[in-house]
Amino acid sequence: MESNVQEIGNLFSHLHVEEPSHEFQESRPDSSATVQPTQVMYQAEHPATKSEMLFAAFSMFNDIGRIHTFLTNIWDQYHQGSLDLITVSFTSNTAIDFVRRLEKDFFGQFTSIDGPEEVINTMIQLKCHVSGNDMIHMKPPNEDVQEVIHLIYGDMFLLLTSFMDVFSPNAPPVYCPGHFGKYDPNVDRKKLTSEARFEEDKIILAELLCDFWFLARSKDGPAWEDGLTQGFRVMLNSRKVHIWTMFAAKLFLDVHHLLRLAEGVPFKQIQGLGKHLKESWLLTLRMRDSSQDTLWPDGNDRAVQSNLLDAIEQWLEGDIIQKGIEQLVRGKVSASQGRFRLLQQHALLCGLLAFYLQATAQRTGVLYANALGVVLYTGHLYNAVCHERDCETAWADMDLMINIQTEERVFVGGKPNNAQDYFKRFCLCMGYSAETFAANRRQHVPLAASRGPRSLQIKGDMSHILYENSCEGSGSCLDKIEELINNKFVVDKDDGNEDPPEPDTETIAIRKRTKGETKASLRHKLRKQAALSPVELLLAMQAMMSQEVPVLAFDYFHLHRACWMMLDMIQQALHQRFSKYFEAGYLETKSQLPFIVGYIFMVASGSQKTAERLGLKKPRAGMEVSSELLTVAGQLIQTLLTDQNFGPYSRQATAYIARDGRLFFSPSEKDRGSLEDGITIDFGDFELIYAGDTQTATN
Repeated sequence: MESNVQEIGNLFSHLHVEEPSHEFQESRPDSSATVQPTQVMYQAEHPATKSEMLFAAFSMFNDIGRIHTFLTNIWDQYHQGSLDLITVSFTSNTAIDFVRRLEKDFFGQFTSIDGPEEVINTMIQLKCHVSGNDMIHMKPPNEDVQEVIHLIYGDMFLLLTSFMDVFSPNAPPVYCPGHFGKYDPNVDRKKLTSEARFEEDKIILAELLCDFWFLARSKDGPAWEDGLTQGFRVMLNSRKVHIWTMFAAKLFLDVHHLLRLAEGVPFKQIQGLGKHLKESWLLTLRMRDSSQDTLWPDGNDRAVQSNLLDAIEQWLEGDIIQKGIEQLVRGKVSASQGRFRLLQQHALLCGLLAFYLQATAQRTGVLYANALGVVLYTGHLYNAVCHERDCETAWADMDLMINIQTEERVFVGGKPNNAQDYFKRFCLCMGYSAETFAANRRQHVPLAASRGPRSLQIKGDMSHILYENSCEGSGSCLDKIEELINNKFVVDKDDGNEDPPEPDTETIAIRKRTKGETKASLRHKLRKQAALSPVELLLAMQAMMSQEVPVLAFDYFHLHRACWMMLDMIQQALHQRFSKYFEAGYLETKSQLPFIVGYIFMVASGSQKTAERLGLKKPRAGMEVSSELLTVAGQLIQTLLTDQNFGPYSRQATAYIARDGRLFFSPSEKDRGSLEDGITIDFGDFELIYAGDTQTATN
């Protein structure tokens, strides 16, 4: 109604509005004053209840079980021949470090727990309570309880703690063979009861306990020490059994049972590797000339002896463990239980030792090749004669080396394709600055590059991290591995690409893995998240190691000998030509043999310029111009590469070594005839030879 509206409009008529005071009007807010934000620290509560501890323990053992399943799958792939020993061994040893981290995080969160024994007993009691069984009188445990015992490695805890009584620093735990029973690898383990399987595990570990004791007594083990040996060392010193030690023991036994009758195969593999590496180095020493001592001093030889040869001689040719145990017992107890007992049954340790030998040989080989310079410069010559079609036979070792080191590093850019570029890239490789070849330079004095001569590099990002960690004692490398894998494989959500699809289930992913896993496929398998799971990290690590193992296996010593033999052959065949162009003292010592590649390129570059001045490079001339030195070198390389003894040179090098230690090679009569054919026209310092119908001009 109208009257009601009027009444509502006057509701505030009785309110009194006060005017602001003079002081308030004159006051102004201080613009310089800033409000300091309150520093609020949020910290999650530490779970203290028993139920939270049990849930966290179950989650931890569940994650450990996933890791264990992944490792047994890749060891099965090794057994089937689709993965190499080094890859599965280092992936497994890294997994032990992951479990160690999980255990550390768990007990750091639940500080009131005494140790693994309390967790294991609590979880078994809970399972017995839920299933309505009496833990004390239940013999044997039913299937449900057995499942929990295997999940939390209760059997391994019982086995390792039972060894504590005989595992003391001063007395070796020597057992007579068959003391606990006889292990028969021909028995089908799947048909055995849980008690029989436990007895098998006890027999295997008990008979190797003395070997582990010997390694655990030392303060620092060998560079290739495995996680199980580290666990035994901790157990010997602290008298405690950790979860990661139980995990390592279970993994060791599972690999042992997986290989079964083939348990000695990994040791035979690394014995063959050690023999090959030792022979390759000794053949390289026999070939070396005394003039090269300034490039490779005796101290380097002693380093190779201590780092590489001693490991081969002590661990693969002689049983250092058995010898040490026999010296300790001194006839009090018969410690003779067979040579190389531990390595024949410990495949993971064999893989770590193989990695150490391969990585050490790779580093030494690269350093040796860089010191003498033969490999890199011969690669330039090989590229030149192949491009000029003077050699049409592929050199597999050299092609592989160029592929490993990349063309950009070997040739200071892409492969050169003409005589002047051959010489220019060779000079850049030797350490001359690119400014030396600038077209607008008035002074033609050679300039040295600030980076010095180009050299070969040690390849393999993952291998480098693992070598530093295991062989140089730089500490844990899990953080570095995670960083490397994240940089190489994980796709960022804001990089403009499509989100990668969700990975397959773990079972399917494991089934699909092969050693040829590519970066692209892994980028789609590994989803972007705050942190990859341990299994995803191990999968990526396995893929990277599979790709780097062939790089580790490359024998730079073998390639050096082949290159030295090739250059020595070319120098002897072209000695008169070199003496004519560069006088008799073109080589002061034999260590300057790689310089003949530069001489060949220098003459070829001058020959090309002369041919251009004569107009022989024009199409109307109808002829192809090349260097005689380069052509002869190519034909000699072609002859050598087709020699059936050149391929397995590392095994048949004595056929090429004369009694005075020098290499020799004599071209066939057919090759000599083709080189001497043609009409020679003298143009001063250069010769143009028109040979046959091809009208090939050579200098």
